Amino acid sequence: MASALRAIASQRNDYLFHAKIAELEEADQPLLTLDEAYKRLQITTRNVPDTTVYTYYSSLSSGAGAGSKDSFAQALRVIALERESKYLLQKLENPTADITPEQMQSPEEPIGLNNIGNTCYLNSLLQYFYTIKPLRDVALNLDEYRLDISDGSSSGRRAGGRHNTRQEIQKGQLCEF
Repeated sequence: MASALRAIASQRNDYLFHAKIAELEEADQPLLTLDEAYKRLQITTRNVPDTTVYTYYSSLSSGAGAGSKDSFAQALRVIALERESKYLLQKLENPTADITPEQMQSPEEPIGLNNIGNTCYLNSLLQYFYTIKPLRDVALNLDEYRLDISDGSSSGRRAGGRHNTRQEIQKGQLCEF
């Protein structure tokens, strides 16, 4: 019965349906609370992103015995169902799938740069530059500081030790905030 339902869920590409099937299959297994699931995956904070939860799961289950892998998978499934995370459910179903995690940002959280490994350095530079009043004024009032290139006065302008062409200046001034 469960394998037939799983085939239907796969055909429909419905991972929430997969999750409900998993719930039915686990009904005869001892229930795992959400606290126990996080503890089993050694996650101390619940507000970590889905990708971090999956990283904990994969590092623990890598090289673990079959019983332990099942135990970690059960914990991941409990967390995924509580979060209603398609990302975690899909990764549980197919660990090699190339899946983009859903944003878990609430409206109260500030919006910032997505971390691509070294984004914190760029973000800290932007914050620092914003504290320098002349730079902040230029960024906030860019139209007042644009070079007038209509009269040909831009010839001979230098930046970084070299002359800039009119096209380079025009391209640089396309920036909008």
